[in-house]
Amino acid sequence: YKSLILDKNNSLKDIDNSIQSLDENIKDAYKKLQEFSLDGIKELNDKLSETILKAESDGKITELKVNVGSVANGTIATIQSTNKLMISAKVQDYDITKISLGQKVKVTTESSDEIFEGTLTRISPTASTEGDFEVDIKLPVSDKLFIGTKAKAEIILFSKPNVISVPTDAILEKEDGSYIIKKENNTFKEIKITKGETTEFYTEINGPEVKEGLEILANADWDFLKMQSEESINNNGGF
Repeated sequence: YKSLILDKNNSLKDIDNSIQSLDENIKDAYKKLQEFSLDGIKELNDKLSETILKAESDGKITELKVNVGSVANGTIATIQSTNKLMISAKVQDYDITKISLGQKVKVTTESSDEIFEGTLTRISPTASTEGDFEVDIKLPVSDKLFIGTKAKAEIILFSKPNVISVPTDAILEKEDGSYIIKKENNTFKEIKITKGETTEFYTEINGPEVKEGLEILANADWDFLKMQSEESINNNGGF
């Protein structure tokens, strides 16, 4: 009887050990399955991420070199930012000492009649082989500015409100001073002036007879004009 009980207990113990071993095997298999699934999913996600191209910055696609279904190779697109528009311009060597970083720039484009205010942000420290200097001009954000559009930039060297300026060629230099030639009742009269600030094309003028709306000759080559007939002078215009 005792032998039967011992055999029964041993059998139950063997069954418990088998169940415990089977349970451990199931847990181990489940763990390996989880690890395999996670690694497999990660590998698939990694491969998927390699098929997606992401830009390193915001911008607008201005050139696309591939079609849907084609194999991507080399440069496939050009992305340019419309929030950081710049103008690359050139300044002649005789003007380079007149400009400095931070100066305001008046910018006009062929695509708009609006005048934009830019800022001079870079001046090349060395001249090009042509003798000019490259500069960069930062533009404001505007839906009227387009990448690749031709533009004209005027760097504002200084600003003075409420002044009168004339073309520099309109000023006649004489031994006793500077003059402009005023049109008055179909005749011409020299008016003495005092010159102020001067730019490449214009000069500020002052004087007792200087006022807004004054009609003058745009070219003060008086000796040449005196040889012309009054009709020729009127036809040449320049007032």
